[in-house]
Amino acid sequence: MPWAYAVAGPAAFLAAALSWGGQWALRYFASTRWRDALGQLVLLGATIFSALGAYALIEWLDLAVHGLLMGVVVGLLHGALRTTGLMNGTNPGGAWWRFVIFVALGALLAVLWEIGEWAGYRLLDPRIGVGYDDTMGDLLAGLAGSALAATGVFRADHALRGAGRGENEPG
Repeated sequence: MPWAYAVAGPAAFLAAALSWGGQWALRYFASTRWRDALGQLVLLGATIFSALGAYALIEWLDLAVHGLLMGVVVGLLHGALRTTGLMNGTNPGGAWWRFVIFVALGALLAVLWEIGEWAGYRLLDPRIGVGYDDTMGDLLAGLAGSALAATGVFRADHALRGAGRGENEPG
């Protein structure tokens, strides 16, 4: 993290700190090793791209990373809620309801991220990319990543039920 501050300033440092926290959470809550590894790569890549200013150089990279990050975060939320027992298969509504909840959580987090980008632009570094087109593109990419990850949650829940773990059994 200190290298992000040295290379790109406080905004990159804060992004690196968030990434670092996400990487630790993934180590604990990722449901499989490949999801952990993929999430680690996405978070590390996002941090490095931010510190090096790659988003300003490669136009599509920002959207791709927003989508991937929201997918990782929604998967992380799913793992955390299952591990802590807050979502255990006995929750009302079934898999479709969980799909909607995870898309909504991802959309909320995408909005909060955009608020953070705006605050960083206003308070820390005017080089942070903000503006209507950037914000709308980021929100759409975050929503798409959330929907893809929620689809994975939906499929995983159906697979558990197909393996004999019904809706009333702990998951």
